[in-house]
Amino acid sequence: MVRLVVGKEIEDFETECFFEDEFLNIKLSDYKGKYVLLFFYPHDYQKPAEQELQELSIKKSTFDDLNTQVLALSTDSKYTHLSWIQQGELGPVKFPMVTDHAHTIGRQYGILNSEEGKDYRTVIIVDQNMIVRYFSVYSDESTVSIDEIIRVLTQIQNQK
Repeated sequence: MVRLVVGKEIEDFETECFFEDEFLNIKLSDYKGKYVLLFFYPHDYQKPAEQELQELSIKKSTFDDLNTQVLALSTDSKYTHLSWIQQGELGPVKFPMVTDHAHTIGRQYGILNSEEGKDYRTVIIVDQNMIVRYFSVYSDESTVSIDEIIRVLTQIQNQK
């Protein structure tokens, strides 16, 4: 198992996602040259995740200004992502909804809760060269502050 280490290159992954009304194959390395926010949440259809993903969508232009691609990941299937979006409560999602249904990404990064079959609520910021610049793991009970992510991302970019 690979552990995340700040300052070290992140291991690439390849999986599927739902984005802009279609299923796509996706690799983390597709975004080399941009910052990437990997936003892991436990499961679809949970209120905290819904609120966080809505806020990420609302603040998409801020992430665009920071040359940052948002990827939202959970262990739900691409079909579950599609269903959640189609039900309408989530609203428009302006970034790929990535599946870690096989648990490979969570296991690869050391953030899989194997007892419960889900990835821990985790935020990872990767720079344009695929170097881990920041990561934080949260309890299921906590919510992630999108404004704090933006603050950290801005600070990281201003240090270069």
